[in-house]
Amino acid sequence: MTMLSSNSEVDDILSQFPGPAKLCPSRAKWLLILLLSAFFVFGGYLGVSKGDPLGWLPLIFFGLGIVVAAVQLLPGASWLMLDGEGFEVKTLFRRHRSQWPDVSDFRAVSTPPSVTKRVAYFDERFRNSKLGKLNIALVGGNAMLADRYGLAASDLAQLMASWRALALARRPAA
Repeated sequence: MTMLSSNSEVDDILSQFPGPAKLCPSRAKWLLILLLSAFFVFGGYLGVSKGDPLGWLPLIFFGLGIVVAAVQLLPGASWLMLDGEGFEVKTLFRRHRSQWPDVSDFRAVSTPPSVTKRVAYFDERFRNSKLGKLNIALVGGNAMLADRYGLAASDLAQLMASWRALALARRPAA
């Protein structure tokens, strides 16, 4: 069974089925986040140094942004690994594994307040969780991938759905 997409990058990744196939986040994106956060931390610092207590807000918020971006830039801190059984997401050195039969309905969604699209999906394990129900109401899925791993959200959603279809098609009937 060959599933071709309209995107050669997605097709290249699909050609690695059953994997493993490893996708890494864009280092340029995390470097930009680090630099922008540093800019706003400096602005907050200037405000605080002039006696403006509101300067603490960007100082703290974007200071945390610097820490997260710096950790994401470390080797091995973040990736998405696809294989015939499921996928594993590693973010900030923490791992989460999902099995293909437990997940479905991958789609590109806008996440408020951001205009950047991400990939939401339905995970059977979170069906009855309060946070899962809130996520469904907000973005249409009860789980979300942590990054786009260098792809457009629509391409990543297509990749995930296609890889899942390939994996489930080769499973023996129960």
